[in-house]
Amino acid sequence: MSLKVVRPITVKVIVTEQLKEKLFFDLQHALQRVEGDLQQIEYQSIKVQNDIDKINSQRATAIRNQLDTEKQKRLDARRELLEKLKAIAALEIGQEQVHSTVKSIFEVNIGDTWQHAVEIVLKDDRIVEIR
Repeated sequence: MSLKVVRPITVKVIVTEQLKEKLFFDLQHALQRVEGDLQQIEYQSIKVQNDIDKINSQRATAIRNQLDTEKQKRLDARRELLEKLKAIAALEIGQEQVHSTVKSIFEVNIGDTWQHAVEIVLKDDRIVEIR
């Protein structure tokens, strides 16, 4: 009798200059989006402040609170992105880093050992090792 089970597999990457450049590019692009969002929120806040006489103060307060919440989310995201940029700069070429976890289906039989491949290693988007 056999049984199919789903098991997590860790995917690791070997740090290369190409990977570092890609990660920097992706994070800088995300940072630009967050900065654009922050500018839009600032613009909306100014608009609400200028239009405060035209809308009731309770509604204006609710809008301002919502904008402040969104602004704080973007500021937190920006801080995280900047921390990730610093972490990428500190990566050493050739070092292995956890990239993600994927699920895989394994067929197991009575008497099998539980030792199956549980790690995939990538280098520049190519599988170089299965452990």
